[in-house]
Amino acid sequence: MRGFTRLCALYADSRLRLAWALACTVAAVLLHLAVPLILKSVLDDGLDPDNPGFVYVAGALLVGVTALRSAAVYGQNYLVAFLAQRLAYRLRNQLYDKLQRLSFAYHDRAQTGDLMSRAAADVEAVRHFFHFGFPMVFSVLLTGVGTTAALAWLDWRLAVLSIGGFAVILAVSVTMGRWLRPLQEIVQAHTARLSVAWQESLTGIRVVKAFGREQSQEESFSEVAGDLYKAHMRVTHAQALSLPLLTLLLAVGLALTLYVGGREVILGGMSLGTLVAATSYLVQLGHPLRRLGWLAGMVSRCQAGGRRLFEVLDAVSEVRESPRARTLPQVRGALRFEHVSFHYDRHLPVLHDISFTAEPGQTVALLGGTGSGKSTLAQLIPRFYDPTGGVVSLDGIDVRDLQLDALRRHIGIVMQDTWLFSNTIRDNIAYGRPDIGLEAVVAAAKAAHAHDFIMKFPHGYDTWIGERGVTLSGGQRQRIAIARAFVRDPRLLILDDATSSVDVETEFLIQRALRSLMVGRTTVVIAHRLYTLRHADLILVLSGGRIVQRGTHDELLDEPGLYQTVHKQQSRDPDEQVAPPVSPVAAERSHV
Repeated sequence: MRGFTRLCALYADSRLRLAWALACTVAAVLLHLAVPLILKSVLDDGLDPDNPGFVYVAGALLVGVTALRSAAVYGQNYLVAFLAQRLAYRLRNQLYDKLQRLSFAYHDRAQTGDLMSRAAADVEAVRHFFHFGFPMVFSVLLTGVGTTAALAWLDWRLAVLSIGGFAVILAVSVTMGRWLRPLQEIVQAHTARLSVAWQESLTGIRVVKAFGREQSQEESFSEVAGDLYKAHMRVTHAQALSLPLLTLLLAVGLALTLYVGGREVILGGMSLGTLVAATSYLVQLGHPLRRLGWLAGMVSRCQAGGRRLFEVLDAVSEVRESPRARTLPQVRGALRFEHVSFHYDRHLPVLHDISFTAEPGQTVALLGGTGSGKSTLAQLIPRFYDPTGGVVSLDGIDVRDLQLDALRRHIGIVMQDTWLFSNTIRDNIAYGRPDIGLEAVVAAAKAAHAHDFIMKFPHGYDTWIGERGVTLSGGQRQRIAIARAFVRDPRLLILDDATSSVDVETEFLIQRALRSLMVGRTTVVIAHRLYTLRHADLILVLSGGRIVQRGTHDELLDEPGLYQTVHKQQSRDPDEQVAPPVSPVAAERSHV
């Protein structure tokens, strides 16, 4: 209920509009309650030959009341729809903002499809309740109180019957709601699983087709969809049971009213108009009460959706900015690791006692097999993760004492997994600095040797690339990502295997451009080809999350170990090879 209360607080943020919506609801209910009283007056006083005009007055009054009620209902519907849509808009924005600010560690654990389900299905469940359910709750309560008051004014015995029946129906509805809530939570969970299945199938469609696994994927998706279908049917069964049950209870209440009231009319203790008015009130109350079962399901979906939304909104990022964090207007580029360790959890250590120093303008190269910790080490610099031990400092300042935006503004990164947005080539290159002009974009593309192939497209830099840049080759995507780093003009550059997707000739051209970019900048390079590393001021060889060798290219060639082994394998004449070249991973294993 705490989450539900928080949703109500967000919904009621615009107090003036909420007040007007409630006022329209009150007016609609009161005007609706006036109709049976008009009918009572017609039956008791209007059917008098001596006063034939009363019927016309009552008819005109009935039309006027109905017109006013229609206006009130319009105001209510518009305002509650506005408030519900505004709530959904704010929730989606808060969710998106939160996901943008959560650390890499959170996204490592989260599933994209599940997060998409929360932003779509769960927000929609909340919006649906506050659009339709919330005004109905208020209307049912107000109608119940108003009906009871009107019946008490007509005849106290009818009021007692109304209160008793109303209490029984509410008890049944609450019980149905408690029954439905866990069922709705199961539905929401299965909806998230279905979103995950959709997302993975669509993003991995090329792998599916390459391995001929269409049938297997269809069977797996069918199983997930079947679980959701079964969960929905359990909810449908519960809701289908509630409607006839509530209808039966209302019929019993109406029968008792007719029995008690009809008996009194026969005995002369009650007028016919009073009996008709009483039954009209019960019929009026019956329509919203019959929908209480549907409302119970709506409340349950809203509560389940709200809980799942607040799980994300209340998540605490492992990387947090200190309230006393400093700005960093200028950076020299002195980088230092002091006894740094890192683990994703206590049972999965990644880095152990890493120490090294890079002076401004120097290049540090990292070499090691898969899982040796190279990428993780680089990701500690911009605080994608925080070390679990030791200190990473920039210009002598612990990076945890710097504002995140200020720190990352001075760092340019070309990641191993190149990501391009579904946008123009120009916008992708200028992503780090959207305020720059076309000339700077072209200069960066030329430096990354991307200009020539870009100009071959019909629209040049305004060419729209597909999702994740699928219309480009791997080498083209990598060069655009490198151009994006050029545009940033960073003081500290991180190249995470930046030339892994290009051919040897393109790599040679890019290396020349990168060496120009590296001048005066501190650079951390991760690569598997020793040609990329040979000009580094310091080469660190990692194995099992530890530095097992360090030095320059020439120093490491004279030192027996992993670096020397990899160099021999990569420099061997292909005609002399009796086996495929050994990757750093295999070389590392053979050395160990």
